[in-house]
Amino acid sequence: MNLSDLFEVFEQSAFRLESLAAYKVDEETDAFREFRDSGVIRPGFNHEWAAMVADAVAAGKTMKRLRLLSSPLSEYERFEVAAYEAGLAAGEHIRVADRSEFQPVKDFWLFDERWIAEMNYTDEGAFLGADVREVADQDVDDLEAWRVAFENAPELRQRFPLDER
Repeated sequence: MNLSDLFEVFEQSAFRLESLAAYKVDEETDAFREFRDSGVIRPGFNHEWAAMVADAVAAGKTMKRLRLLSSPLSEYERFEVAAYEAGLAAGEHIRVADRSEFQPVKDFWLFDERWIAEMNYTDEGAFLGADVREVADQDVDDLEAWRVAFENAPELRQRFPLDER
């Protein structure tokens, strides 16, 4: 089982913990540059992600994300806060929390409370791949803490309304 497989086969829920101040995603380079220049996300950006979220939500699945952010936001984080709109519109639940309130942590995806995909990145934030495994007994307390952190965190647009990026 790999990360791509999990997006295809999960049945109920997908949860993402995102903790880096910046990610180096080649597909975002132009959109990030345009955002820095204009403060606007181009129409259609992230449409593939939004379509996948919409399909999952239509099938009765939930997709949640807890984004740990800097204070003040990094330039990249401001871009992300704007770019998340496509996922929100498709039904993704995104909440935010201050990174300084947490110990350093490795990003992950959790699927159906059964599979965890630990995300690996370079120091610059380029994705190297995911280590996928079944959730083990020693994961339960940490995963429960992240569930509680998500539930207690403000919704993205509650904290960052569209007109206040």
